[in-house]
Amino acid sequence: MEYLDLDGEIEVGSVLVPEDTYEVSSKRVDFVDVGDTPNLVIHWVVLEGKWQSTEIPDFYAMTTKALFRLRNLLRALDLVPKGERVSFKVGDLPVKLEGLTATIDVTIEEYEGVERNKVRVVNGQRLA
Repeated sequence: MEYLDLDGEIEVGSVLVPEDTYEVSSKRVDFVDVGDTPNLVIHWVVLEGKWQSTEIPDFYAMTTKALFRLRNLLRALDLVPKGERVSFKVGDLPVKLEGLTATIDVTIEEYEGVERNKVRVVNGQRLA
């Protein structure tokens, strides 16, 4: 779905893909606020099949209680070895997340009354 804003720029909305396993590449990483919570968003792009080129946004809350999910992602992508500590400020990751390939398992969840995709597993490792 695409929206045309008053400045003439196109904003691409999220397309809901079916629950399945996808080969993906990370297109870009953003830091956004969802309510009062800062989030890291990885934009995965499906590499093959019916959903090829479809973007799947993957949100990681940057709160103390939720950072385990980001830690598990970094380990699943072999960016941080198990047992190694990593420190960073929100908006300034010490590793590059763009251009990486992975296999992800996607489910559908409801968030604030809207269905959206949720990445549950990356490269065989459960995130939560």
